[in-house]
Amino acid sequence: LRGVIIIAGSGMCTGGRILHHLRHHLWQEECSIVIVGYQARKTLGRALVEGAERVRIYGEEIVVRAKVHTINGFSAHADQPGLLRWLTPCRGTRAHLVHGEDHALAALQKITHDHLGMASAIARFGEPVEV
Repeated sequence: LRGVIIIAGSGMCTGGRILHHLRHHLWQEECSIVIVGYQARKTLGRALVEGAERVRIYGEEIVVRAKVHTINGFSAHADQPGLLRWLTPCRGTRAHLVHGEDHALAALQKITHDHLGMASAIARFGEPVEV
């Protein structure tokens, strides 16, 4: 029996060498892909976690035959209480929220306003921000 463990970056499988490894191994039934950490909507990582049967990598459709496993709890993202602790010294200032899913951003915007008096704005792609 022979095996290989490959550890590759790009936590959401959106760029870098992980794409090459997935392209060459996702179609193999004897392979396993272990995804640790959060996977944002509309990313390849999220598609794999949600059980996609086919994915597109570098314009090529790949059939997913590998087993996909997830291990949660290894994310480097702070939770809402952690973010609030970090932001507390910034009471009364302005924050631009730039990372997260829409519902989470909206909740963080409300709580930073209500509890920290911050004028938080949710940044939108392509929208200029004056700092």
